[in-house]
Amino acid sequence: KLSIHSNCNEFLNNLYYSVITNLKKDKEITLLKNYIGRNLNIIEDINEGKFYNNRSYSNNRFNSSITSLNKFVRPFLLVNNKTLVSVDIKSSQPYILASVLDINFYKEENKNKYNYYNIKPVGGSILFPRFLEGKEKGIEQYQNISFEDDFYSIVLKNELGREPTTIERNRLKHKTMQFLFYNNPKAKQKSELKYLVKQFPKINDFIVSCLNSVGVKRFSYLLQRAESFLVLDTVCVEFNNKYKSAPFFTIHDAVLTTEEHYKELHRIMFEQLKLMTGINPGLKIEKHSLEIIPSIDSIKYITDKIIKRSKKIKVLNNTSGVFDYNIAKTEELINQTFIKK
Repeated sequence: KLSIHSNCNEFLNNLYYSVITNLKKDKEITLLKNYIGRNLNIIEDINEGKFYNNRSYSNNRFNSSITSLNKFVRPFLLVNNKTLVSVDIKSSQPYILASVLDINFYKEENKNKYNYYNIKPVGGSILFPRFLEGKEKGIEQYQNISFEDDFYSIVLKNELGREPTTIERNRLKHKTMQFLFYNNPKAKQKSELKYLVKQFPKINDFIVSCLNSVGVKRFSYLLQRAESFLVLDTVCVEFNNKYKSAPFFTIHDAVLTTEEHYKELHRIMFEQLKLMTGINPGLKIEKHSLEIIPSIDSIKYITDKIIKRSKKIKVLNNTSGVFDYNIAKTEELINQTFIKK
């Protein structure tokens, strides 16, 4: 039985009042109300047993009511009134990339294993083996990174000669997605993107060739389908076969289960990923809490997200994803809190 702990409403109320002090425009406040209300409506559906799920045809990812929840709300998710523990792949996209930089990944005779043919081929990516030629040393260097540690911190320490701050690490994490999926040579000459290109020139050459030949969308599908095969079709199947009574849910590169099963999940996840890719994965364990006070990082993240989106929108009417029923839900929460006080 899935449910959301009642503390979540108090958390969202506190988040609303924490963020709104940083906003100046009516448009920003409306976007904040829409953001909070969207989560409130999903929470209501889950608590009423209305749960949607599907597996995407394009990238094979499993989408559900849980994946639709904001990451700051997911810790309040309960199964049979128990909190959950998340086990997720550290630096998942760089790790998945390392796993497909192998000529054997594209050989048809290996298609019963973790393979290009097994993950559902992407049009045009049959050319990828050609793009690997002459890059063996660069690929070996990249695959030998200690993914068990933090990929982003390793890159930054190589540049800065010290431990990076949380802000610096998160900025590189964001820029890594641009490194993988945006083919902009000028942007790659600046700051964090420049670090990645300088440290991994052959990997950058491979990515640029892939983006030029098959495009951003198809290249992203390749990595997402690889991730889905590893997490859903390998880790989750093995975990379910061995612990049939254990509940589990996925959020793309993460698997969630209850406290009594997370150690078994962690072991199986490490073993299966290493078996399939030949590369030791880094895994992060996160125990969910029911804390109602938003962290400074979460307040800043939501504030920045709202302001950034507001700048891109001229008129709110007919803006995608902005709905009156979301705004009304937030106002209902605020009014209830006011009455209680």
